[in-house]
Amino acid sequence: QTTYHTYSHDGLEILKPSTWYLMESIGNELLVPQIEEDITDLKWVTREEAEHLKNRAYPSIREMLEKCFLQQV
Repeated sequence: QTTYHTYSHDGLEILKPSTWYLMESIGNELLVPQIEEDITDLKWVTREEAEHLKNRAYPSIREMLEKCFLQQV
């Protein structure tokens, strides 16, 4: 699933796509936020946790979660 958001940079409006993947982790590697992209925290979540977090997400991300992740069995 791909979501899009816009931002301004040097007076230009930028349309940025983000591609999302459904994944599972079997390790315990340290996750490193991408600070230069203003990503300050990240973590693996269960479907139950995603259900509780989705209402705090941007609408396009909320839609992606509902369509591609929360409806999976």
